[in-house]
Amino acid sequence: MIFGRQAAGLVQLKNRRLVLAAIPAVFSHSGLWKCEMSQFVTDIKKIRQPARKHMEQGAVTESYKADRNAVVKVLNEVLATELVCVLRYKHHYFMAAGIDTEAVKAEFLQHATEEQQHSDWVANHITQLNGQPNLNPAGLATRSHSE
Repeated sequence: MIFGRQAAGLVQLKNRRLVLAAIPAVFSHSGLWKCEMSQFVTDIKKIRQPARKHMEQGAVTESYKADRNAVVKVLNEVLATELVCVLRYKHHYFMAAGIDTEAVKAEFLQHATEEQQHSDWVANHITQLNGQPNLNPAGLATRSHSE
């Protein structure tokens, strides 16, 4: 058995490329790889520190050049449009009648579900930009760009 050897095993990020760094390691009698955990934990803390430095800013970083407030405003209009579309497809779903009602209802329900997913994505993106999705039903039709 081999004891006290240095082995490559810790992944670090340097210049946007992953590289292996040497960490102390030994092979046990069973042949399994063991690392000195204190070194590993210290290195992980060093890696996480820059990543957590500006987490409160969300997706907005120093390199983000767009006017965040303007983007959130436009995204809230997109959100209103998607929500109006969901409501219209749901209305058609519930009001469908006739010979092919089940096929037509299924189509409207599918469209409503897709529009709901779109609105969820937009609302999520707004929160990533540290904005607040406007889900207030008052004025929804006026914020929407749907006809």
